[in-house]
Formats: sequence, structure tokens, C-alpha cells
Amino acid sequence: MTAALAVLPLAPRFGPPMTESIKDPLLSAFKHLLRPLVRILLRQGIAFGEFADVVKLVYVEIAQSEFSLATRKQTDSRVAILTGLTRKEVHRLRVHGPSFGSASNLNRVARVLQGWTQDPEFVGPYGVPLEIPFYSEHGLSFSELVRKHSGDMPPRAILDELIRVKAVLETPDGYVRLLNRTYLPSPLDPAGLERLGNVVHYFVDTVDHNLRKKAQGAGRFERYALT
Repeated sequence: MTAALAVLPLAPRFGPPMTESIKDPLLSAFKHLLRPLVRILLRQGIAFGEFADVVKLVYVEIAQSEFSLATRKQTDSRVAILTGLTRKEVHRLRVHGPSFGSASNLNRVARVLQGWTQDPEFVGPYGVPLEIPFYSEHGLSFSELVRKHSGDMPPRAILDELIRVKAVLETPDGYVRLLNRTYLPSPLDPAGLERLGNVVHYFVDTVDHNLRKKAQGAGRFERYALT
């Protein structure tokens, strides 16, 4: 049994800078790249606002460190022009960094659990959280707990998330029972998260280097295998 292997010549990766015709394929590639990363963020209860603030900060840092002019100081105005952010946003990120927390799904859910275990209205004898109905026109309820401690979030959405992470149990008669005082969307090893950042960073950095190289043989080793 014989087999033939055809090797097709690849277009060189060096050449002129990318033009507008590359924009759509590039954004499509980044959308594909982000899918598994966003999946991890959602599993950990990290909202879009927090992620977006980190992306803005990276835009500012790269514009400041790698797109500056040798003869001029990189100002907020120039960084704003490069990144498309406002000067106010650029200044905030350069001075204070990203602002985490306010829009976090994790914080919203955690506030509900905190209220359930610390608010005197929802705690019984010996500090035991009360078993409460999901909704009640009179008296305590899970809906009232969410309204009081998580703002405008829909009670059913909060309950579904707590059930998903096995923090609460909804009984057949419509009551909600607290099983776990801590909201842990999905436990992760910090070392594993650090490795995730390093692996993705080094691979994408290698791809970027090879896209920008000016001659054959000047690239870094890169391997993509299919079985």
C-alpha cells in the first residue's frame, strides 16, 4: 500500500503591513480565540464589564510601551488616538488601573448569600439561615432577599445560578434552603490559571512575531498538529 504526500508552498509571512482587507479575518480569528477564554470567565462569574476594563488596560499599556515615538513623550491624547478610548478613560487606566467588582456576577450572588447569613431578618436562632419561600406577598421570601441585597437582578436568575453551583436547594413546596454559605462557581487551581495565561501568551506572541518577520528563517518555532 502506498501513499502520496503533497506539500503545498505557503505564502511568505513577511511583507507589507496589514491593510483594511485584513480587518475582518483578523477580528474573526480573535473571536475564535476568545471563545474558550470567555467560557472560563463565565464559569467563574466574571462579568463583561470587568473583562472589558482589562482589555482597555492592555490596549493602553501596549500603545504606551510599543507604539510611542522615540522623540516624544507618550501622552494621554496620543494613546487615546491609537486605542479609540477617551482621554478620560486612558488617564484613569494609566493612573488607577482597571476597576473590578461593581458589575461582577460573583459579587451580586455573594451579596445575596451574605445577606442570607448575616441579615437579622433572614437568620433564625443560633445564626442559622432561615428556609424561605421563593415568593411571598407577606413576610420574608427569596425574592425579597434578592431585592434587598442584589439590586435589580431577577430573583429566578440568582436562584438558578445558586442551584447550579449546589449552594441552595429548592423544595417541592416552593421553599429555598441554603446548603452552602460560599459561592464558588467552579474551583480552579491558581497555578493552572497562571499556566493558562503563560501558554496562551507565548503562543500568540510567537504567531505575532512570525507574522511580522521580515525574512525567511527569522521566525520562532511554531507547531500546530492535526491527527
